[in-house]
Amino acid sequence: MAEETKPSKPSATSPLLAVLAAVVAIAAVPGTVFGVCCAVIGVEYRRVRTSRWMAWSAITLVLAVIAAGVDTGTWSAWSTSFAARTWATGLVAGADTGILGWAAAHTDAPWSTVIATQLGFGIPVGFAIGAIYSVFRSRSRRLEGVVEGETYSNLRPVGWLDRIHEQKVRARIADGAYLQEGLD
Repeated sequence: MAEETKPSKPSATSPLLAVLAAVVAIAAVPGTVFGVCCAVIGVEYRRVRTSRWMAWSAITLVLAVIAAGVDTGTWSAWSTSFAARTWATGLVAGADTGILGWAAAHTDAPWSTVIATQLGFGIPVGFAIGAIYSVFRSRSRRLEGVVEGETYSNLRPVGWLDRIHEQKVRARIADGAYLQEGLD
């Protein structure tokens, strides 16, 4: 006789690791967390094409790098502004160059600068992660559309421009714009 195996209890380490990762992310790069959350909510709420997410990511990245003085090193150093201003002041105090040097020079930055740099780094990264998330969700969205209907599909929903176009076409049809004369 084969010995029965008992199902193993689910481990509590996975949720704890997820919570720990979320706390670390919020403590280190809250602007990026904000950008990613907004992008994921945007992907789930409004089905926008992945190419648009990538375009938004590229445009905001270019604008942020221009705002950083056309220096990608400074732009990437913006990710440290919150940590440098709050809890990592002592850790970066001795650094002179690179990202840590930028953080050490900005430990006393005003909160408006911290917020601007966090969003300048986080929004392009959030849009890029939103595009990647959109790619991974597209197959399941397509399948949901087949099973549940177009409300759950990955197709672009009908918007206000579509409704205006439909009204114009209906008005043209009612006025006889599409009648072909002399076909009796």
